[in-house]
Amino acid sequence: MTSIRDIAKIAGVSPASVSRILNNDPTFHINEAARGRVIEIARKLNYNKANKKRGPKQPDSSLSVALVMRYGNMREFNDPYFLNMHKGIDEEAKKWHLRVEQPFKLDDPDKNWTDLANYGAVIIEGEMTAAAIEQIQNINPNVIFLDVNTNIRGCNIVRNDFIEATTNILDTLYEMGHRNIAYIGGKSAVVNLDGKIVLRKDDLREDGYIAWMKMHNLDQYCHIFTANWSADEALEATNQLLQLKDRPTAIVVTSDPMSTRP
Repeated sequence: MTSIRDIAKIAGVSPASVSRILNNDPTFHINEAARGRVIEIARKLNYNKANKKRGPKQPDSSLSVALVMRYGNMREFNDPYFLNMHKGIDEEAKKWHLRVEQPFKLDDPDKNWTDLANYGAVIIEGEMTAAAIEQIQNINPNVIFLDVNTNIRGCNIVRNDFIEATTNILDTLYEMGHRNIAYIGGKSAVVNLDGKIVLRKDDLREDGYIAWMKMHNLDQYCHIFTANWSADEALEATNQLLQLKDRPTAIVVTSDPMSTRP
């Protein structure tokens, strides 16, 4: 669950300030911009004072779920894909009276995987190496992976149909008269127990784009740029596309943060 410290880190204020703002302390004075920023961050991160982070308690550990997201709160806050994923898990857990806690993030330098034994189940976002998965299953056999596009033996998986989504987007653009359609995306990452990337793979959306363009005999317009999920790199890719003699009339961008730049 989101903590006061998480909100404070993103907002750039102290945890004490966050606490007093969220508790509507009438004696606390702070500029309205900071107050509004804290409230907005708390809202987006689905912070609930009644669900403060705490360790699982026996004997009801079966009703607690460990959520291990790949990235820290700043990346999650800036990407609605991960933000909505986290929010959806929290909302569904409330319906079933389950307690969702975040013992650590995959990119945390210090994490104790053995803590996962204290939970009824573990939800992990992102693909991991086979060796890492085996070690996690030895600690807690009840593992669910999110946003993973390969089957994992002994684990449940929740995934998006990215190929269908990409096909639907391209079909819509085709109906609008577009043929010269470019693609800006990133690579899928596989990490180990330390959260370090050990392998990058072609994203399914890229595979879907290539297949669709070939199916419609538009190979000559197939332009693929890898931006590594960065808005700055996506902007650079767009600038390169604009230098082409035959400019694309439409661009498919695979994530919200890459399609907008402050």
